[in-house]
Amino acid sequence: MFRQCILLNTLDVSRFNTDNVTDMSGMFESCGSLTSLNLYNFNTAKVTDMSCMFFGASSLNKLNLSRFNTSLVTNMSQMFSGASRLASLNISNFNTANVKSMAEMFNNCSSLTILDVSHFNTAQVTDMRYMFAGCINLVELNVSNFNTAVVTNMSHMFSSTGANASTWSLGGVSSWNTALVTDMSNMFEMMAPNAEYTLELSGWNVDRVTNYLNFNAGVDTKITPPVWNTGVELAA
Repeated sequence: MFRQCILLNTLDVSRFNTDNVTDMSGMFESCGSLTSLNLYNFNTAKVTDMSCMFFGASSLNKLNLSRFNTSLVTNMSQMFSGASRLASLNISNFNTANVKSMAEMFNNCSSLTILDVSHFNTAQVTDMRYMFAGCINLVELNVSNFNTAVVTNMSHMFSSTGANASTWSLGGVSSWNTALVTDMSNMFEMMAPNAEYTLELSGWNVDRVTNYLNFNAGVDTKITPPVWNTGVELAA
């Protein structure tokens, strides 16, 4: 709707009636001059697609999503990707029970230091590639509640996450169910390279993984990888 309105620096949508809207994908995509956006009055109860909704909104530093109803949303891929000036993001009200794709959801949200996704229901998510990639200023992330039983793609999921951090905590990944994952390439590449931490992943089930190139590149002394199935031919 406002896609690529690159010079737009203010926007009042307080009187919008969104009661029957089902698709908000790309709604504010590449609105690179917007600094704030108040969507408090948006009714999102019927929305199923929020992919790329704030993609490339690179000047956005204030975003009120406190009344978002996401109970029917199935696609959140690239939702906040490239929102590089967001220093905080409160999504504690998000219901993600029906979401199938979170690919690149927070990709390059480079100003975030804390991101609370501990309440996320990821039971139906199949794609988590690049989910937190490029979140270079994150200092902690708790994903212990993630249900990864049906995830097939984790490529670049934490690539360069915490790259600028001097301290780093990633909670919960060691116990993930990775039985269906086929792509783990670059998953932890350069994740918090300047911080002191260790990650033990030798217990992961990687029987179906066909691509694990650069899995822990740059941080191989910090992360103990799974025992790869060397009988599988690596994908190019």
